[in-house]
Amino acid sequence: MWACSFALIMVTIINFWWKISAHTCSLGCLTGGVFCWIHYCATNPITFIIFVILLGGVLQWARIYLKAHTLSQSLVGYLLGVITVVVCYIGAVII
Repeated sequence: MWACSFALIMVTIINFWWKISAHTCSLGCLTGGVFCWIHYCATNPITFIIFVILLGGVLQWARIYLKAHTLSQSLVGYLLGVITVVVCYIGAVII
């Protein structure tokens, strides 16, 4: 939860210069959380992984179709969410 809050604060700061998508960042946080949950539980729910990634693709397509963002803005938002959650998880595991 802290990682998602941190990611959205980063989105707010970056949006002063470049408009990245907070919607895709939030879904990127969900995707990163799923990956961390899979690592923590040592399971492999492939259908859930596929569903979350496809949901991310649909959301990115919708943001681009509505001309709210470009492809690069949408992808950067998504990757920012995934990377932030995974890095926070790795930091928590190490500590």
